[in-house]
Amino acid sequence: MSNGTRRGGRRRIRDHEGGLEALRQSSEFYGPVDPIDDHDHANDHCALVYESRDDQFAAAIPFISQGLERGERCLYVADDNSREDVLTAMREYGIDVDAALESGALSVLTPADTYRRTGEFDRTTMLEFWEESLEQAKDVEGYAGLRAAAEMTWALDGDTSGDELAEYEAVLNSLYQDEEYVVMCQYNRERFPAAIIHDVIKTHPHIVSDGTVSQNFYYTPPEKFFGSERMETKVDRMMGTLRERTEVKTELRERKAYLERVFESSHDAIIVVDPEGDEIVDANPAATEMLGYAHDELLTLGPSDVHPHELDKFQEFAEEVFEEGTGWIDELTCLTKERDRIQTEISASRMVHEGRPVVLAVVRDISERRKWERAQRRLYEITSDPDRTFEEKLQALFDLGCERFDMEFGGTAIAEPETDRFEVEFVNGDHEYLVPGESYSLSETYCRVPANEGGTAAVTNPVSDGFEGELCYDQFGVRTYLGTYLEFEDDANRTFWFVSTEPRKEAFSEAERTFQHLMGQWVKYELERRQREQELRERTEHLSALVETTPECIKTVAADGTLLQMNSVGVDMVGADSESDVIGESVYDLIAPEHRERFRHFHEGICRGESGILEFDIVGIEGTRRHVETHAAPLRHPDGAISHLALTRDITEQVERERELERTLDLLEKTERIADVGGWEIDPETTEVFWTDHIFDLLEVPADEEPPLDEALNMYREGDRAIVEDAIEEALGSGDPFDVEVQIRTANGEVRWLRLQGIPEIVDGEVVSLRGAAQDVTERKHREQRLEDVIDRLEESNERLEQFAYAASHDLQEPLRMVTSYLQLIERRYEDRLDEEGEEFFEFVVDGVERMRSMIEGLLAYSRVETQGDPLEPVDLENVFDDVVADLQFQIAESNAEITAEDLPRVKGDASQLRQVFQNLFENAITYSGDEPPRIHVSAERDGSDWVVSVRDEGIGIDPDDQDRIFEVFQRLHTHDEYDGTGIGLALSERIVERHGGEIWVESEPGEGTTFSVTLPTAGGYDT
Repeated sequence: MSNGTRRGGRRRIRDHEGGLEALRQSSEFYGPVDPIDDHDHANDHCALVYESRDDQFAAAIPFISQGLERGERCLYVADDNSREDVLTAMREYGIDVDAALESGALSVLTPADTYRRTGEFDRTTMLEFWEESLEQAKDVEGYAGLRAAAEMTWALDGDTSGDELAEYEAVLNSLYQDEEYVVMCQYNRERFPAAIIHDVIKTHPHIVSDGTVSQNFYYTPPEKFFGSERMETKVDRMMGTLRERTEVKTELRERKAYLERVFESSHDAIIVVDPEGDEIVDANPAATEMLGYAHDELLTLGPSDVHPHELDKFQEFAEEVFEEGTGWIDELTCLTKERDRIQTEISASRMVHEGRPVVLAVVRDISERRKWERAQRRLYEITSDPDRTFEEKLQALFDLGCERFDMEFGGTAIAEPETDRFEVEFVNGDHEYLVPGESYSLSETYCRVPANEGGTAAVTNPVSDGFEGELCYDQFGVRTYLGTYLEFEDDANRTFWFVSTEPRKEAFSEAERTFQHLMGQWVKYELERRQREQELRERTEHLSALVETTPECIKTVAADGTLLQMNSVGVDMVGADSESDVIGESVYDLIAPEHRERFRHFHEGICRGESGILEFDIVGIEGTRRHVETHAAPLRHPDGAISHLALTRDITEQVERERELERTLDLLEKTERIADVGGWEIDPETTEVFWTDHIFDLLEVPADEEPPLDEALNMYREGDRAIVEDAIEEALGSGDPFDVEVQIRTANGEVRWLRLQGIPEIVDGEVVSLRGAAQDVTERKHREQRLEDVIDRLEESNERLEQFAYAASHDLQEPLRMVTSYLQLIERRYEDRLDEEGEEFFEFVVDGVERMRSMIEGLLAYSRVETQGDPLEPVDLENVFDDVVADLQFQIAESNAEITAEDLPRVKGDASQLRQVFQNLFENAITYSGDEPPRIHVSAERDGSDWVVSVRDEGIGIDPDDQDRIFEVFQRLHTHDEYDGTGIGLALSERIVERHGGEIWVESEPGEGTTFSVTLPTAGGYDT
């Protein structure tokens, strides 16, 4: 820190150099300062003798600057110059005054701070000052030494003689021998007498004058200076003695006149009494007024006349005063001329009057004070009575005030000057208008006076005070008022008042006002206490409700671990039946064993005043384990003890959810990589882009930061960027999601297919975010391309096969027709020639030709399913069912079959092909019904965008091992001898269902019946 040394390039004086030696070496001074011969006690004590302020500052200011540079504590005593002039000179010289003052290295004082700090100059006191200052500077504050520059012109004013000053200067030389102490006493040669300057030169080892530091060979050591008394000194002392005697006489006359004025003008009675002679020697006007006598009358009386009932007590008091010199008695009764008794207190002292000992007694009438002391005791009794309610105490105060103030009514009222509101709250007695609950304008009442002025106010002359014509004067009839304004922070302000309809002659005394103020302060305190108690009750109830309704456990634990309090949530958390099961027990019993030591360390820290959060496991009374988080803080009690207050939350489920979330996030990350899917988000406001980690991998870009949206869009191939931009703009504008597949070129130049899906997040009708996923579908696109190629080839192959099947079946029918014609011809011509065996063979041939024809027709129908079918359109299955039943009516009748159906829907399909499916299924059900009449039931059930139609029978059933074969062309499970058929019906049904985009399957067990089910698409807006 800077000590405020002079700014610039001045060299620093070495610390080991003495103060005067350093002064001599500085550029501002010259002249040798070698030690004075035979003066081994001379130290760095110099006198600056100057004739002008310029000469003075030219030496004194560099002297101070040098001390600051040397690290010394510097004092400057200003008298001949103002403090401001000294500081200005220092600044002009280059001293950093502000820094020096702030650091304490520099102080600019006045004689009142130093030489006359006791009110007058005292040599011993001043020497102690310098000694204390040096010790403080070196030993306490750490400075190198003490340096002082003192203007001595203060000695020209007051009672300091030249001899006293010379003696002080001479003694100062030997006081700090070998100490780091240097002082420059400054004497104005134009103002000090030559004799004093002569003594100054004699008493200073070094003299500074005109920029020269001189060794003073005129210097006289103290023992020589005080050795022999000079004539001039003797004369001066004699003259001084005469002046002192004259001054003492003058002072005595003035003091006597002062005491006489005090005696005559004192408000207390002063009586001079001769107890021995039972005589009142003198009395002041206050005494004659108090006792009711004229002055001459009173001087004819004695103590026996004034204290006739307590004369012995007075005599004992007088003897005590004579023995001790002074005395005081707190209660002695005086008798007035009118024979009234006055309670007094007396303070007395012994004195001599006209050669005889007397007692000077100051007598004070304390009757009024005793009256108010009794009133105050009564006030205390009322306010401290624990059996009275506030209202009863208030009524008692009203009665007490009315009695002491001689008033008729006392009361309190709300008084708000801002709203001009005056509302009576409490009142004693019956007044027509001053009734609790009544409201008036405050400005129309006397209470406006204390409300506007504050404190206690009185009105004893309402007319002169301007209340004539006001409500309080004209309507209320009040003529005397005394009230106190009570201000509250959190409640309405009030007035506490007493009124009377009778006028009062004298003003209220100070004692009366004080008593009124005391009563008002109690009312204020009591109302504030009631308000605080109400607030405390409400806060306590609120806190209790909060503690009991909060979903967390709230508990307090003593420093030794004893559980002091726990709310119902905490009781439930530890599995206790009631609070009594855990209160008073050790909290450590509820902590999981592996966490107890950690909890103990945490608990001890809380009880040392720390706060903190801790997660640990608890084990309830029934052994239930929970993971909890506690927030704890110290709870300080009035006795200084600290307990542990905590809010504990069961986070078992939260921890499980967090673990599940971690597993989910880990699974999601792995799933992203397995599925080659990444997430993205766009902020519509800023167009900032956020990517999940896998997006960076997909696009082969560094994962440090997402690129801007425009830069990301540039990665899409030409033509595809527009698709993505349109999709984003449409989604942000309409709020609809999008799903597009586009090509992108990665940072490494690889072309990939991405499937982009985006879903806007909408809040209050506005899109606030666009989120979506990007999936690498390059491999799928490649597979789809390969699949399309295969499909194209298959379609071409199927078309050729269909053409072949059609041609084959068509060409095969011609030979069969020829065979059939010749068989018919043979039957007509040779029927009579065939024996029984020939007829049987003939039937085999005919039957084989029919089966061949049926198979060719079925094969032809199978090949035409795709090419010869009608367009798919809404079809009512109810109509299809009715048509098929009508077509099969003869088979139904022959087999005694029963076919039922539930409500059937409308589907999208080819009506003729669907009739073929139902007919094949019904015929199979009739054919394979077994020995019982066929029972067939058709039902339908909705499955998403499809209908599942089922045909159930109660026939012979199908072995599960054979259920896949039945849908193959020409596959039969039975011989022609057992059951007739071509083996193509179910294959044809499967081909038709596949054309409709559906499936067909069978559920069956041998002997348990069979259910065939097909899925068909709904009819869209037409389905039911």
